[in-house]
Amino acid sequence: MLSVLQPVDRKKNLLVSQIRMLLWTWLKDDLPMTKIRPSSEKANTNHHLERKRKMLTLHYLEDSRAQRILWMLEELELPYELKVYKRTKERAAPEELKKIHPLGRSPVITDGELVLAESGAIVEYIARTYADGKMIPSEPQALQQYLFWSHFSEGTLAPYLVMRYVFSIAESRVPRLLRPIMLMIPNLINKAFIAPRLTDNLVYVNEHLKEHEFFVGDSLTGADIMMIYPLETSLSRASDQYPHIKAYVKRIQALPSYQKALQAIDIPYGYLVD
Repeated sequence: MLSVLQPVDRKKNLLVSQIRMLLWTWLKDDLPMTKIRPSSEKANTNHHLERKRKMLTLHYLEDSRAQRILWMLEELELPYELKVYKRTKERAAPEELKKIHPLGRSPVITDGELVLAESGAIVEYIARTYADGKMIPSEPQALQQYLFWSHFSEGTLAPYLVMRYVFSIAESRVPRLLRPIMLMIPNLINKAFIAPRLTDNLVYVNEHLKEHEFFVGDSLTGADIMMIYPLETSLSRASDQYPHIKAYVKRIQALPSYQKALQAIDIPYGYLVD
């Protein structure tokens, strides 16, 4: 009796496997890519048991601030799960990210019951929870500099870059014949307000990097993690105006940990410096 039924069962199992393969082929392009980075032998072992129990997950949006968080995880050699989301045709975040955090932005990490957004908060959390404060200086003067550059990144420099980016997107969507009229006010705002303030900030950073290899002290800190993304995006339009910023970004992007982060996402990163 068994010899009669076995061929039927094999055909049934083969049919089920083929159906699963077809479904995967149809759906894979619409699903976020998921990868798991194994724990490194050199990773900090103080939280080994906790990390065996749960693994931090980074929700990574294409060409976003999530790149610096991924770099930090690789620099600290921490295990993590990576979920990569591609931008829409309008360069917006996909709706899937709203299932993770109501704002639908990136970076976002999940760690057990914790769901945490905002780059600065994530950098602090990872450093204090998984790296015993590594990348956060303890010496008072260095800590002051760390706090300054960490907040300068998103509080001062990034807003002008975002405004410039928004205006560039708006310009690309206005019909060519209407651009002289429709873009008159945005161009005035950019010329009178955004461009001079952005230039002042980039000159300030360029002068700092003229004398310093890193933003604080003589090694990487969370300040470097926070500053890298706005500097990368700033060079997309003015790479030769700020030679010390360009040299700094090239050094960071050449680090083994940064290269591992690029390999992990397995998609092109739009802000690499030549």
